[in-house]
Amino acid sequence: MKSFDSLPTDVYVSTSSWLDPVNLPRLNDSRRPSPILIDHIVVFDIDMRPFCRSRLEIARKEALRLREWVIENTDLKIRHVSFSGSKGFHIVAIDPDRSPFEEPDPVKREQVVRENRKALLGRVIEAGHDVDPVVTADTRRIIRLPGTLHGSTGWTCSILGEGQLERPVSEWISEMPKHEIASKIPIRTPIQIPRIRKRKKTVVKGAGNLEGSE
Repeated sequence: MKSFDSLPTDVYVSTSSWLDPVNLPRLNDSRRPSPILIDHIVVFDIDMRPFCRSRLEIARKEALRLREWVIENTDLKIRHVSFSGSKGFHIVAIDPDRSPFEEPDPVKREQVVRENRKALLGRVIEAGHDVDPVVTADTRRIIRLPGTLHGSTGWTCSILGEGQLERPVSEWISEMPKHEIASKIPIRTPIQIPRIRKRKKTVVKGAGNLEGSE
């Protein structure tokens, strides 16, 4: 881990808005009053491990393809696409359909929203998009806040500008904000050299001083 002095790192924001967001009870906690969900943004998380330019370029293409699919096949309004500061991108959208939030019971309301998002996520995955299978449908999820540093890389989570997602990563990645000691992004996936375990020598009983291997 690198030290970025006093600069804030790993700052997150909830994908949901709550009437009282402080000390939310767990989803299945029946002992405390259920929180009242008042909004939930739609987030698609696209990550391509490991952290290198070639994999980031694959993630960019996937993010572009998914953004176009969302525009053509849903009523969602894209708010922005951000570079996560590491291995991929976040597509953030607004759902204009407010009908799930008309449910007066707070438990049922959150269930309806989760089911709605799960159905959307199912369509996305069925269409062949490589997205995180959990983030989109989770009403208790947090995502990285644009404008803050990724603690593992030192690169800033940044909202992409107009037309930036359409351009190859190699054309703009060097212009993205980062800390002065941020990690250098490898061009290609590092080659993993398998380790060869040395065999232990054993003495074969009853064979004098002869040695054998396991």
